[in-house]
Amino acid sequence: MKKMLILIIVAILAVIFVIGAVICNYYSRQNSREDGNGGNGEVIGGQEDSHGCLTGAGYSWNESVGVCIREWELDSEDRRAAEIAIAPLSYYVTVIEVNKKECGGCYNIKLQRNDNREIMEMNLKNWAISSDTNEGSDNNTYTDKTYCTADQRGAEICTMEYAPVCGWFDESIKCIKYPCAQTYSNACAACSNENVAYWTGGECPK
Repeated sequence: MKKMLILIIVAILAVIFVIGAVICNYYSRQNSREDGNGGNGEVIGGQEDSHGCLTGAGYSWNESVGVCIREWELDSEDRRAAEIAIAPLSYYVTVIEVNKKECGGCYNIKLQRNDNREIMEMNLKNWAISSDTNEGSDNNTYTDKTYCTADQRGAEICTMEYAPVCGWFDESIKCIKYPCAQTYSNACAACSNENVAYWTGGECPK
């Protein structure tokens, strides 16, 4: 009788131990996910808000700029630069770093996509987005791509100046052959088309 009672007690304790282990494992996994380090390559930094901002790392959504930032890191000009940099983007991003350069309105801005944590960099020159910049032999900077800004979208009136540019379409336009672009009389005319992501100087390649 005593042996039977001992066996019952041992069995009950074993069941309690197993249940406790399962519960501990469950909460351990939950805490790991909430810390942003759940083993899936996520960035450590805490919980995300509805925009994907890593609140645990000090980032929050700034409605006026339309991006995740650390409020104390950016002054008014940095925020203006960030707002211009994200204008052509269709997804939420976080401003990781803003570096001001020597020339007026020139910045190098490091961004991170909130959906897949991809790092990207945007360059500004004279408060306009530029890409693929390089220094020429005369030490001048030449810009191959100039991205359209929100202020240029849907412009109803453009000058009659003929300074042809090639307006390259964004991903919403599916082209069947190269180039996926159209020649416009000037940059204003190109960027007035909401489907043009950026322009390059001169007529489009044949």
